[in-house]
Amino acid sequence: MFKSLLPALAGLTLLAMSTGALAQDMLELKLATGEVDINPTANSILKLANKLGFYERHGLKVTIVELDGTPQSVAALTSGAVDIADIGIDAAIRLTVDNGIKLKGITSGGFGAAFLIAAKSDIKSLADLSGRSYAIADNGSLDHNLTLAVLRAANIAEDAPKFVAIGAPAARVQALAAGQVDATTVSYGTYLSIAETPGISVLVSADDFADKAPSLSKFVAALETTVASKQEALKRFVAALIDISRTFDAHP
Repeated sequence: MFKSLLPALAGLTLLAMSTGALAQDMLELKLATGEVDINPTANSILKLANKLGFYERHGLKVTIVELDGTPQSVAALTSGAVDIADIGIDAAIRLTVDNGIKLKGITSGGFGAAFLIAAKSDIKSLADLSGRSYAIADNGSLDHNLTLAVLRAANIAEDAPKFVAIGAPAARVQALAAGQVDATTVSYGTYLSIAETPGISVLVSADDFADKAPSLSKFVAALETTVASKQEALKRFVAALIDISRTFDAHP
């Protein structure tokens, strides 16, 4: 009987050794995102890769830190609270130029800005935004800069709307739905939460917005020190995103 148990015991030992090796080889990263929920835009792939096990498949444990807007993601990245963050390219440029913080772009969740302009229904054109209150995250924020690009493309003065800094996307759309502001720029996914609100409509669609704004507005960035110290983990992170992208492409 003892002899008959030897193969089983040997198998269990090998399994334990294998499992231990896999656990030891599992690398870790902390990723900051500026949205709490899975937003149905291209960047949702960053969270879906975690939810569907693609990071784990590539030997990586990713802890996603969900924050309220890009400014908080930037703060988490620069403070060292996270390893990587999904932030605006404009924010990365400002950090480098104004503060001398050295960053590197690792990858992007998608191309094109999945933003739109939502407004009160009496606003029929971009020209009608003149003198109306327009909610933004902050002066110089991603949504603010992209909105300015759209206005310039339409030959509308950048100071035509009255920009009001309110904060995160969810707060901006709720302010619009409550009638506290007249318009705002948010992602398609954020807009869906108020899409059925009477008196609110899409002034500039996501497709039209993307035609007028920079095509690549966000990327996953890391401090140069993190790139040097966690190179293998970052390689696995990118490999997992390529894997899930190809899977979705093959099975839409």
